[in-house]
Amino acid sequence: MRFNAISQYFDVYLVRHLGEIFCCKASLPTCFPFNFTKIEKHMQIFNLKLIFFTAVLAVTMNSSYAQSVNAPVYAVGEKWEFMKKDLWTGKVIQRYTVKNIGIAGDYLRRSFETTNISANGDITKPQFTESTVRADMNENIMFHGEKSIKVWYKWPLEIGKKWSLQSKSEIAPTAANAVAQTMVSTWNAEVVQWENVDMPSGKVKALKIVYKLAWTLDSPTGGGDGVYTVWYSPEQKNVVQSIYETFTADGSPQLRTITQLVLTDGIVKTSTPAASN
Repeated sequence: MRFNAISQYFDVYLVRHLGEIFCCKASLPTCFPFNFTKIEKHMQIFNLKLIFFTAVLAVTMNSSYAQSVNAPVYAVGEKWEFMKKDLWTGKVIQRYTVKNIGIAGDYLRRSFETTNISANGDITKPQFTESTVRADMNENIMFHGEKSIKVWYKWPLEIGKKWSLQSKSEIAPTAANAVAQTMVSTWNAEVVQWENVDMPSGKVKALKIVYKLAWTLDSPTGGGDGVYTVWYSPEQKNVVQSIYETFTADGSPQLRTITQLVLTDGIVKTSTPAASN
């Protein structure tokens, strides 16, 4: 809004003052001694106004993106529909819908409708599940009776903020490995910048967060790394796009997927998700 008002003022100034200069130029033979000084004066004023306008524009643009973002405040009935693609083939491999069906303090009850699509295009019957999750978008982890919190989002979010998270999980025995394995995953996260993300409804302003993953396995030993990049939108109260890539120990790319928000419904706008510094 401030930018539009400044732009309109600047446009009016150009029309009024430059128009006066050009009118003077049109009658240059008869008014040259007087109007030359007037032109010079107007150009000096114009240059000062241009410098002022540029400075205000820079401050306005920077302040609109220099925000700290608080955790979202959810409401019952809010719903998001996502689509996941395999980046190797460009094919859709999954569609799923998430809906808030209940709230209890710091926790949400959510329903999930998931449809998987095979490599040859076969569409599975939708699967319906419900789960209780943390309202701050982080994750409770239990490993061998010990509870920890997987901090995906260290609120408030702001550009340049960094943190780390670690988790352990157990991989069940397989035909290739008869012994259960423990995987230790370490993530280093950084809030990089604001970006505009294309959605079916138009562009959405979102914070880009990059998570760099390193994981190890025991018995037998092994490991690899990965990069998980998300774009979180305070307006949509969710991640509007994410890209997940994993690599083997020698750097060869393996899993490569992109998940995008394609539809929202019933999102209740609040003033709490974003607050200026």
